[in-house]
Amino acid sequence: MENVVVLIVGAGPVGLATEACLSQFSIPYVIVERESCSASLWRNRAYDRLKLHLAKEFCELPHMSYPLDAPTYIPKTLFVKYLDDYVERFNIQPKYLTSVESSTFDNEEKCWSIVIHVMTKELIRLGMTLARRLPLNLVDNLLVMAANLIFGDLY
Repeated sequence: MENVVVLIVGAGPVGLATEACLSQFSIPYVIVERESCSASLWRNRAYDRLKLHLAKEFCELPHMSYPLDAPTYIPKTLFVKYLDDYVERFNIQPKYLTSVESSTFDNEEKCWSIVIHVMTKELIRLGMTLARRLPLNLVDNLLVMAANLIFGDLY
């Protein structure tokens, strides 16, 4: 079991920004992402013509501005590139294909205990197939059970 000060759940824009701020203060952290890439909603589920609906100065992540020649309303492709540059600049290394199953606070130890599970690409593929015919919450539960069978509790 790994002990960390902060666990960041999700490598979307907010998770990446949180990581950058924590690293500025040398606060140890781990960032987990259940998908195989950062900002998966932007990469895989947003339509190509999408633009941020606020001007770029209101959508910058901490410690890194957009390029001066960027348009006022940032299109999806430029935003995804900005996020990739952000990950590279701050050397962000999420644990991909890892999801949080549960968390509980231990009153005696005064700390949180968090159970995570790793999803392989085969499990992700199975989930994508099942999601075509089953409700997502059921698919999530089935994948967690399958990961438990394959990996155990990872303690």
